[in-house]
Amino acid sequence: NEEFVVLLEKGAIPHTRNVRGSNYCFMNVFDDRITGRAIIVSV
Repeated sequence: NEEFVVLLEKGAIPHTRNVRGSNYCFMNVFDDRITGRAIIVSV
């Protein structure tokens, strides 16, 4: 039982080169310009 979803440090952008050929999912959450909204980026 190994974790495969990784929440990156604040401000880090996930790239496909970091997860290619693996079972990992890197993700991060960014503030949107619109108050109360967020942008989730995952690879």
